[in-house]
Amino acid sequence: MPGRYGWVGGTGTTAHIVPATGTVTVLMTQTAMTSPTPTPLMRDFWRVTA
Repeated sequence: MPGRYGWVGGTGTTAHIVPATGTVTVLMTQTAMTSPTPTPLMRDFWRVTA
């Protein structure tokens, strides 16, 4: 989404900021990523919070 900024950490954390809507979302897990492919939980999080 244009204007959306985010960060993904290797320890299962992700955050996104959408300035146009004032939305800030943060997901914190304790599941380390084992590959560059996002986990199903992260993909679901992004889909629901978009």
